[in-house]
Amino acid sequence: MNSHELNMIREALWHLGDRFWLDECPLAALPWIIEAARPYHGVKVCPEGFVVQQELTSALKVVATDLGPSSIVGALALARLSGTTNASVARRFGIREETISRTYMSRLVVAVARFFFKRRDLAA
Repeated sequence: MNSHELNMIREALWHLGDRFWLDECPLAALPWIIEAARPYHGVKVCPEGFVVQQELTSALKVVATDLGPSSIVGALALARLSGTTNASVARRFGIREETISRTYMSRLVVAVARFFFKRRDLAA
């Protein structure tokens, strides 16, 4: 993974609930996303955004399950899935929100990206 791919995942995670945004993001233009979205054309609004959302959600679930809620990164994955804020995760672990943003969000992005792009590699 390169920094461009990590930035794409980071941005998409911030917009996880916005399928319209996801449909226009660079991840939606990936060939394997376009192919996976074909069955949803004419059935779903924003089919590529739907697939990106599903893939990111799957990756977050894997991270949350694998690391567990007692891990800060696992708790952040759960927070993204439930719409909980970074501030609430920081309070739960007794750390500053800035620490969450600077350190642990980067780790979450890497973990999600590894899963997301592994799926791409398997689809190729």
